[in-house]
Amino acid sequence: QLPATLTTVGEAAFADCPYLVSITVAEGNNNFVTIDDCLYKLDSNKNPTTLVAVPGSKASVAIDERVTTIATSALDGCRNIKELTISSTTLNSIGTYAFADMNLDKLTIYSTKVPTVADINAFTECNIAAIYVQKELVDKYIAATGWEKYEKVIYPIEEDVVAGSFEVVAELTKKLNDENEVAQIVELKVTGAKGETFADEIPTGWTFTHQNGTE
Repeated sequence: QLPATLTTVGEAAFADCPYLVSITVAEGNNNFVTIDDCLYKLDSNKNPTTLVAVPGSKASVAIDERVTTIATSALDGCRNIKELTISSTTLNSIGTYAFADMNLDKLTIYSTKVPTVADINAFTECNIAAIYVQKELVDKYIAATGWEKYEKVIYPIEEDVVAGSFEVVAELTKKLNDENEVAQIVELKVTGAKGETFADEIPTGWTFTHQNGTE
């Protein structure tokens, strides 16, 4: 546990600690806070705007949506995390070695602008199979310094509905036959957890299977 009197944490203080389970801060500390076992630095308004460190043993983490900065080596060595969502729409910067030595199947970033990457080391030895970002920012990510190495795996968020980091609600408009049974599904509306509508009509090639096995 970090003491209430702590005012500063050095860069990469908790980097590559594979057996670290949690980081806690004593009550009364006005500079740091723990959320979901992770360490955040507070801004002048007491908001956790900087992600300082994620324990190396964690297999999943929900990064606070108020985060604007991911600090140096914040997730360095977090090899157990396979999917990471940064729900903050105001993420501005990513520090050096922030995502070093990770192996992500999927990284989703909701920021409304491309976060600045400190240098080429931010993603050192970091394998990312797919990165999902705001649709209008795809080309900007591809052209931005620090992101170009992932140019072939950057996609708009809305294309990933089926893969599933979203809570999806589907509404079906159907036609009934004379026996009041479903004769045809005419329209499909899919809404994500943040209220985005991804489809207004049934995509080509989709089939629907009843629980009894019939299509």
